[in-house]
Amino acid sequence: MGAMSTLTFANVVDDSILVYVEDQAAYARWLDEQTGGGVGEHKIDFARRQITYEPKLHKRNEVVAVAHVAGWVTHDPARLTWAWSDPNFADQPITKLVERVRAFGQARELSELTTPVIDLEESQVTRTVLRMAAVCCRITAFAVGQVVSSGGTDLVLLVDPAGFTPPRASVHTFAEAVRAPIEQDLVHDHRRAVQGYVQARQLKYGWDQGFHTMRVGCPDGDMTVRFNDQGLLDAVGQG
Repeated sequence: MGAMSTLTFANVVDDSILVYVEDQAAYARWLDEQTGGGVGEHKIDFARRQITYEPKLHKRNEVVAVAHVAGWVTHDPARLTWAWSDPNFADQPITKLVERVRAFGQARELSELTTPVIDLEESQVTRTVLRMAAVCCRITAFAVGQVVSSGGTDLVLLVDPAGFTPPRASVHTFAEAVRAPIEQDLVHDHRRAVQGYVQARQLKYGWDQGFHTMRVGCPDGDMTVRFNDQGLLDAVGQG
Protein backbone atom coordinates (compact mmCIF):
# COMPACT_ATOMS: atom_id res chain seq x y z
CA MET A 1 0.00 0.00 0.00
CA GLY A 2 1.07 3.59 -0.50
CA ALA A 3 2.56 6.12 1.88
CA MET A 4 0.53 6.99 4.94
CA SER A 5 0.24 10.68 4.08
CA THR A 6 -1.22 10.10 0.61
CA LEU A 7 -3.24 6.90 1.01
CA THR A 8 -6.95 7.17 0.25
CA PHE A 9 -9.76 4.72 0.92
CA ALA A 10 -10.05 4.13 -2.83
CA ASN A 11 -6.37 3.13 -2.81
CA VAL A 12 -6.97 0.59 -0.05
CA VAL A 13 -9.93 -0.86 -1.96
CA ASP A 14 -7.86 -1.20 -5.11
CA ASP A 15 -5.01 -2.83 -3.18
CA SER A 16 -7.46 -5.37 -1.75
CA ILE A 17 -10.31 -6.23 -4.07
CA LEU A 18 -8.84 -8.51 -6.73
CA VAL A 19 -7.28 -10.97 -4.32
CA TYR A 20 -10.38 -10.85 -2.12
CA VAL A 21 -12.74 -11.85 -4.95
CA GLU A 22 -10.48 -14.73 -5.96
CA ASP A 23 -10.10 -15.94 -2.36
CA GLN A 24 -13.85 -15.94 -1.76
CA ALA A 25 -14.53 -17.98 -4.88
CA ALA A 26 -11.88 -20.48 -3.78
CA TYR A 27 -13.39 -20.62 -0.29
CA ALA A 28 -16.86 -21.32 -1.69
CA ARG A 29 -15.43 -24.23 -3.70
CA TRP A 30 -13.60 -25.51 -0.63
CA LEU A 31 -16.82 -25.42 1.42
CA ASP A 32 -18.60 -27.39 -1.30
CA GLU A 33 -15.92 -30.06 -1.03
CA GLN A 34 -15.93 -30.12 2.76
CA THR A 35 -19.71 -30.39 3.02
CA GLY A 36 -20.04 -32.84 0.14
CA GLY A 37 -22.46 -30.75 -1.87
CA GLY A 38 -22.64 -27.18 -0.63
CA VAL A 39 -23.75 -25.09 2.33
CA GLY A 40 -27.43 -24.92 3.20
CA GLU A 41 -27.40 -22.60 6.18
CA HIS A 42 -25.04 -20.50 8.29
CA LYS A 43 -25.27 -20.46 12.07
CA ILE A 44 -23.35 -17.85 14.05
CA ASP A 45 -22.49 -18.16 17.75
CA PHE A 46 -21.32 -14.70 18.78
CA ALA A 47 -20.36 -15.74 22.32
CA ARG A 48 -18.10 -18.52 21.04
CA ARG A 49 -16.89 -16.56 18.01
CA GLN A 50 -17.91 -19.32 15.63
CA ILE A 51 -19.67 -19.75 12.33
CA THR A 52 -21.08 -23.14 11.40
CA TYR A 53 -21.69 -24.05 7.78
CA GLU A 54 -24.42 -26.67 7.67
CA PRO A 55 -24.48 -28.97 4.60
CA LYS A 56 -27.38 -28.98 2.15
CA LEU A 57 -27.34 -32.77 2.03
CA HIS A 58 -28.18 -34.94 5.01
CA LYS A 59 -25.48 -36.94 6.79
CA ARG A 60 -22.66 -34.78 5.46
CA ASN A 61 -20.06 -32.98 7.52
CA GLU A 62 -20.63 -29.45 8.80
CA VAL A 63 -17.75 -26.98 8.90
CA VAL A 64 -17.05 -24.89 12.00
CA ALA A 65 -14.67 -21.91 11.86
CA VAL A 66 -13.55 -19.06 14.09
CA ALA A 67 -15.35 -15.84 13.19
CA HIS A 68 -14.97 -12.14 13.98
CA VAL A 69 -17.60 -9.48 13.29
CA ALA A 70 -16.42 -6.55 11.18
CA GLY A 71 -19.77 -4.81 10.78
CA TRP A 72 -22.89 -4.84 8.66
CA VAL A 73 -24.73 -3.02 5.90
CA THR A 74 -28.49 -2.56 5.98
CA HIS A 75 -30.50 -2.06 2.80
CA ASP A 76 -33.36 0.05 4.23
CA PRO A 77 -32.06 2.45 5.30
CA ALA A 78 -28.88 2.01 3.26
CA ARG A 79 -26.26 2.26 5.97
CA LEU A 80 -22.91 0.81 7.02
CA THR A 81 -22.23 0.20 10.72
CA TRP A 82 -18.89 -0.83 12.17
CA ALA A 83 -19.28 -3.47 14.88
CA TRP A 84 -17.02 -1.65 17.34
CA SER A 85 -19.51 1.24 17.43
CA ASP A 86 -22.57 -0.85 18.41
CA PRO A 87 -23.20 -1.12 22.19
CA ASN A 88 -24.14 -4.78 21.77
CA PHE A 89 -20.70 -5.59 20.32
CA ALA A 90 -18.35 -2.87 21.54
CA ASP A 91 -15.38 -4.21 23.52
CA GLN A 92 -16.52 -7.80 23.00
CA PRO A 93 -13.95 -10.44 21.96
CA ILE A 94 -15.71 -11.00 18.65
CA THR A 95 -15.01 -7.39 17.56
CA LYS A 96 -11.40 -7.11 18.74
CA LEU A 97 -9.99 -7.93 15.31
CA VAL A 98 -11.86 -5.17 13.51
CA GLU A 99 -10.35 -2.63 15.89
CA ARG A 100 -7.18 -3.11 13.84
CA VAL A 101 -9.10 -1.76 10.87
CA ARG A 102 -10.15 1.31 12.83
CA ALA A 103 -6.56 1.84 14.04
CA PHE A 104 -5.33 1.58 10.45
CA GLY A 105 -7.84 4.25 9.44
CA GLN A 106 -6.99 6.51 12.36
CA ALA A 107 -3.28 6.39 11.51
CA ARG A 108 -4.03 7.43 7.93
CA GLU A 109 -7.01 9.73 8.55
CA LEU A 110 -9.41 7.57 6.53
CA SER A 111 -12.90 8.54 7.64
CA GLU A 112 -14.45 5.53 5.88
CA LEU A 113 -12.73 3.27 8.44
CA THR A 114 -13.26 5.43 11.52
CA THR A 115 -16.80 6.82 11.19
CA PRO A 116 -19.10 4.59 13.31
CA VAL A 117 -22.12 4.74 10.97
CA ILE A 118 -22.07 5.79 7.32
CA ASP A 119 -25.19 6.55 5.28
CA LEU A 120 -25.14 5.16 1.74
CA GLU A 121 -26.96 5.54 -1.52
CA GLU A 122 -29.11 2.48 -2.30
CA SER A 123 -27.08 1.87 -5.43
CA GLN A 124 -23.90 1.63 -3.31
CA VAL A 125 -24.98 -1.20 -1.02
CA THR A 126 -23.69 -4.24 -2.91
CA ARG A 127 -20.34 -2.72 -3.77
CA THR A 128 -19.95 -1.32 -0.25
CA VAL A 129 -20.36 -4.78 1.29
CA LEU A 130 -17.71 -6.30 -1.00
CA ARG A 131 -15.31 -3.42 -0.52
CA MET A 132 -15.79 -3.49 3.26
CA ALA A 133 -15.00 -7.20 3.40
CA ALA A 134 -12.02 -6.86 1.05
CA VAL A 135 -10.42 -4.00 2.95
CA CYS A 136 -10.88 -5.72 6.30
CA CYS A 137 -9.28 -8.91 4.96
CA ARG A 138 -6.27 -7.05 3.57
CA ILE A 139 -5.65 -5.01 6.72
CA THR A 140 -6.03 -7.96 9.11
CA ALA A 141 -4.29 -10.49 6.80
CA PHE A 142 -7.38 -12.75 6.80
CA ALA A 143 -8.16 -14.60 3.58
CA VAL A 144 -11.90 -15.03 4.18
CA GLY A 145 -14.48 -12.28 4.52
CA GLN A 146 -17.79 -14.09 4.80
CA VAL A 147 -20.95 -12.12 4.02
CA VAL A 148 -24.10 -13.54 5.63
CA SER A 149 -27.33 -11.96 4.36
CA SER A 150 -30.58 -12.06 6.31
CA GLY A 151 -33.62 -9.81 6.60
CA GLY A 152 -32.19 -6.95 4.60
CA THR A 153 -28.86 -6.92 6.43
CA ASP A 154 -25.49 -8.10 5.12
CA LEU A 155 -23.27 -9.13 8.03
CA VAL A 156 -19.53 -9.08 7.29
CA LEU A 157 -17.44 -11.65 9.17
CA LEU A 158 -13.72 -12.29 9.12
CA VAL A 159 -13.32 -16.06 9.17
CA ASP A 160 -10.34 -18.24 10.06
CA PRO A 161 -11.14 -21.72 8.70
CA ALA A 162 -8.76 -24.54 9.56
CA GLY A 163 -7.59 -26.34 6.45
CA PHE A 164 -8.35 -23.67 3.87
CA THR A 165 -5.42 -22.35 1.85
CA PRO A 166 -5.81 -19.38 -0.52
CA PRO A 167 -5.13 -20.24 -4.17
CA ARG A 168 -1.79 -19.69 -5.82
CA ALA A 169 -1.68 -17.51 -8.91
CA SER A 170 -1.16 -19.34 -12.19
CA VAL A 171 -1.25 -18.56 -15.89
CA HIS A 172 -4.57 -20.43 -16.06
CA THR A 173 -6.33 -18.29 -13.43
CA PHE A 174 -4.55 -14.94 -13.68
CA ALA A 175 -6.64 -13.31 -16.41
CA GLU A 176 -9.97 -14.11 -14.73
CA ALA A 177 -8.70 -12.99 -11.32
CA VAL A 178 -7.70 -9.64 -12.80
CA ARG A 179 -10.67 -9.07 -15.10
CA ALA A 180 -13.66 -10.12 -13.01
CA PRO A 181 -13.65 -7.40 -10.29
CA ILE A 182 -12.77 -4.73 -12.85
CA GLU A 183 -15.72 -5.76 -15.03
CA GLN A 184 -17.95 -5.66 -11.93
CA ASP A 185 -16.97 -1.99 -11.45
CA LEU A 186 -15.36 -2.68 -8.06
CA VAL A 187 -12.08 -0.95 -8.94
CA HIS A 188 -11.12 2.72 -9.13
CA ASP A 189 -7.57 2.57 -10.54
CA HIS A 190 -7.00 -0.46 -12.80
CA ARG A 191 -3.21 -0.28 -12.68
CA ARG A 192 -3.07 0.00 -8.92
CA ALA A 193 -5.56 -2.85 -8.50
CA VAL A 194 -3.55 -5.24 -10.68
CA GLN A 195 -0.35 -4.26 -8.89
CA GLY A 196 -2.12 -4.84 -5.55
CA TYR A 197 -3.06 -8.33 -6.69
CA VAL A 198 0.44 -9.35 -7.76
CA GLN A 199 1.89 -7.94 -4.55
CA ALA A 200 -0.64 -9.82 -2.42
CA ARG A 201 0.20 -13.05 -4.29
CA GLN A 202 3.91 -12.25 -3.88
CA LEU A 203 4.63 -12.43 -7.60
CA LYS A 204 7.57 -10.82 -9.34
CA TYR A 205 6.55 -8.01 -11.67
CA GLY A 206 7.86 -5.00 -13.57
CA TRP A 207 6.47 -2.00 -15.45
CA ASP A 208 7.56 -0.50 -18.72
CA GLN A 209 8.66 3.13 -18.65
CA GLY A 210 5.24 4.55 -19.44
CA PHE A 211 3.28 2.25 -17.09
CA HIS A 212 1.34 0.85 -20.03
CA THR A 213 2.60 -2.71 -19.69
CA MET A 214 3.19 -4.90 -16.63
CA ARG A 215 5.03 -8.19 -16.88
CA VAL A 216 4.21 -10.69 -14.16
CA GLY A 217 5.98 -13.92 -13.21
CA CYS A 218 3.57 -16.65 -12.07
CA PRO A 219 4.96 -19.92 -10.69
CA ASP A 220 4.12 -21.72 -13.95
CA GLY A 221 4.85 -19.02 -16.52
CA ASP A 222 4.77 -15.32 -17.35
CA MET A 223 1.84 -12.99 -17.98
CA THR A 224 1.63 -9.61 -19.68
CA VAL A 225 -0.97 -7.02 -18.69
CA ARG A 226 -1.57 -4.00 -20.91
CA PHE A 227 -3.36 -0.73 -20.15
CA ASN A 228 -4.59 1.97 -22.51
CA ASP A 229 -3.71 5.66 -22.44
CA GLN A 230 -6.43 6.26 -19.84
CA GLY A 231 -4.94 3.64 -17.52
CA LEU A 232 -7.79 1.19 -18.12
CA LEU A 233 -7.20 -2.53 -18.46
CA ASP A 234 -6.78 -3.36 -22.14
CA ALA A 235 -5.46 -6.92 -22.45
CA VAL A 236 -4.16 -9.83 -20.35
CA GLY A 237 -2.22 -12.61 -21.98
CA GLN A 238 0.36 -15.29 -21.44
CA GLY A 239 3.99 -14.64 -22.28
